[in-house]
Amino acid sequence: MAVDEKKTYISDYASLMVCKRSDALEDTSHTVFGDPILITPLQGNLRLVFANGDSNTDLSVGESLIVPPHKTFALGKGKLTASNEQFIQYLVLKIDIKNLNQILSQFAEFCPIPLQAREQWAFGEASMLITHDSQISKVLQKLQMLFAQEQFARNTFIDFTIKELILLLLRSESRDIPEQKPKKIETQNPYHQAMEDTVAYIEAHIDEPISIDELCEKACMSKPTFFRVFKAEFGISPIEYINRVRIKVAKDKLFDLSKSVTDVCYEMGYNHMTYFIKVFKKYVGTTPKQFQKEIANNETQDTDNKK
Repeated sequence: MAVDEKKTYISDYASLMVCKRSDALEDTSHTVFGDPILITPLQGNLRLVFANGDSNTDLSVGESLIVPPHKTFALGKGKLTASNEQFIQYLVLKIDIKNLNQILSQFAEFCPIPLQAREQWAFGEASMLITHDSQISKVLQKLQMLFAQEQFARNTFIDFTIKELILLLLRSESRDIPEQKPKKIETQNPYHQAMEDTVAYIEAHIDEPISIDELCEKACMSKPTFFRVFKAEFGISPIEYINRVRIKVAKDKLFDLSKSVTDVCYEMGYNHMTYFIKVFKKYVGTTPKQFQKEIANNETQDTDNKK
């Protein structure tokens, strides 16, 4: 993220960035995090511009956006809200996904999804908008203070405060930011089971070549019927669905910096690098190489801040 000023603080399993930027600054570079983040304005309004067709989000003071892992976004032009403000200020809290799920598993009675032993995000791909109450605001202020100070048992206090924040977020009312995704299958549709089996087959064999003829045969449909039914059920073509799933898995693989873009291209069943890059950029908003470079830059920053 292009900013005028950024301070990063590190704890055992979380990091906090406090950023300042000019209201005229529009960041066209894309940012991606491998862990979920909470981003909230401290002064002025903030705009998040997502790269893969998801709805852009405007944030005001008193609001936070929880962004799932691997979401690619840029910062649009912000807006000052008072005459005495000279810059936009915001914070980004990043929590290691494994530790986050361990915390959530301790609060099972408040959490709708069982998360024990999970190392993946389990709350879907939509970002979640949270409106603060006074308690959430106070806890975020307390976290800023704890991260910024070197004091006795600092990491322990941060741990307790993050748990308090998570409990408050679980009880708060949030609303998903809409994203472009397939429509839910209607169970009363006579083609329901065939479409459900088709989707399961695609996801199980996503790293292999998948032909439309093969899918038609498994669904026992002619090609025109298969395309019509699939589009009616999901709102997109089967080819687009395959590409979306492949790119989602490819993004996960690119977080392993030992893998090259070429490795991931062929692991995901693409026969031509040019086509893989074109499809990746369509859904992510950047090339695979740029995406991996951004990941490496974020990891380097975290390492430098720990020294």
